[in-house]
Amino acid sequence: MFNNNLMNKKGIKEILNINEKSDGLIYGALDNKIVALPFNTCKFNKNVAVIGGPGTGKTRSYVLPNILQLVKHKKSLIINDPKGELYTKLKNELINEEYEVKIFNLLSTKNSHRWNPLSEVKDELSAESFSQTIIDNTISIISKGDEFWEKEEQNLLKALTLYVMHESPEGKRTPKEIYNLLANKDVKEIDRLFSALPSDHPAKQPYKLFSQSADNVRSGMIIGLGTRLKVFQNQLVQALTETSDIDLSAPAKRPCAYFCITSDMPSPSTFSFLSRLFITCVYKNIFNYANKNGRCSNEVYFMLDEFHNMASIPEFTSYITNYEDKGIYFNIIIQNTMQLQDMDSILNLCDSKLFLSPHSKNTIDYISNSLNKPLDIDKLNNSNNNILLIRDQKPIILKKYLYID
Repeated sequence: MFNNNLMNKKGIKEILNINEKSDGLIYGALDNKIVALPFNTCKFNKNVAVIGGPGTGKTRSYVLPNILQLVKHKKSLIINDPKGELYTKLKNELINEEYEVKIFNLLSTKNSHRWNPLSEVKDELSAESFSQTIIDNTISIISKGDEFWEKEEQNLLKALTLYVMHESPEGKRTPKEIYNLLANKDVKEIDRLFSALPSDHPAKQPYKLFSQSADNVRSGMIIGLGTRLKVFQNQLVQALTETSDIDLSAPAKRPCAYFCITSDMPSPSTFSFLSRLFITCVYKNIFNYANKNGRCSNEVYFMLDEFHNMASIPEFTSYITNYEDKGIYFNIIIQNTMQLQDMDSILNLCDSKLFLSPHSKNTIDYISNSLNKPLDIDKLNNSNNNILLIRDQKPIILKKYLYID
């Protein structure tokens, strides 16, 4: 029977804390006590995948309790916050706890700190990452997914990015300036700009690759790239990205809480590439700090609520793999396992998997395959139980631990 294969209370106590006030990542409750993974555990990593459909209490039973737990221990937080509800609820408490609170608000740009994506472009490699992220998360009316056209549009974007970073005055090194070049100059005018550059200029090589196509093809690529960047026609977006009020490496140094407020609708959306670019650059800045100093001075936890609705993150599995020993941890919250790109790779890198009232067929099949036996899902749903799977351990059944206002 399923119950005979569950971990008993004695076994749970050997790997998790069971107390009225536990210090660690809160997984649920047992006998009216909190069950948590200790912050100082050496047995398992602290990457967690939380899977639960609508109405299963992902926010109330996991996200909010753990944010408050992490704040109590002065850990830094990077929070994906659809609709801004977490920011509204937690802002004052975080300020009272002397956190540095920043908000990158793509739903209401007037109520946002500013961030200039081009401030992250330091060299040709970062220009490549910047351009790739935008191409992957935007739609061109010309290329329509054609690999050749997309690659050439990326070469053009990389060239324009490096041109602006090296040739424009400091105050004009912005995405708006790139868009203006596309909107106001034709192929021959852009050719003249790049022809005037010295042969060793960083922008020269990517533009040379782009310029090998015929003039009419290049005209189409300029139009296509312009449609990808048309969001920068918007004056509010221009203001949002004209300078930076957010230090992306600060969370690795001191207690910070950064909120990225995005649409709760499935991507791609108008701003999807901006949210992806922001989160990606936060990752890289924090990792670079940790790599330089051996480890983050202040531990950083990513709380990626509604992860399946975020724009996809490049090389996400490599981030999880490389960050564990740097003091950087990931909490991935999704509705079911099928919504996760590279599902097996990402779930395998999370030592803890918490299933909230599982009822999706794909999720049930995943759990059953993990246990090598069918799951009595009706019994679990009726009792409002959750299943916790920890690497190389028997499954654990817990009650929800609910946040109460």
